[in-house]
Amino acid sequence: MNQGRSASGFEKFQKIVHETHPELRALADLANAYKHCVRRGKRSVNAPFARDLQRPELQIAVNILQDRKVQVTADYRFEGPLPEHLETFRSALHIWFEYHNNSGSTELLDLMRQSA
Repeated sequence: MNQGRSASGFEKFQKIVHETHPELRALADLANAYKHCVRRGKRSVNAPFARDLQRPELQIAVNILQDRKVQVTADYRFEGPLPEHLETFRSALHIWFEYHNNSGSTELLDLMRQSA
């Protein structure tokens, strides 16, 4: 929520949905971190930061040869997405599949009414 103003209907709805389904909050935080790590003008210290989303590795080897020459090699690895990020996505997707497959569900409508 921005400083000096009350929460919008969307922000209230989002808060209720995230409290009801923490998996969706985790996915929103992960997507936000990949995007830019800022929500409503402020950085959240509890949310992931872009620098934490991957685990790049840089390996440097320096060999000093007998003829006093130096041989330097470097290997850079950048892997992704991380397994825990895929699990966050799977958990959140499962919620949406359940909602979609249960066409009689009024859960989101009920949550929207709570936020009004």
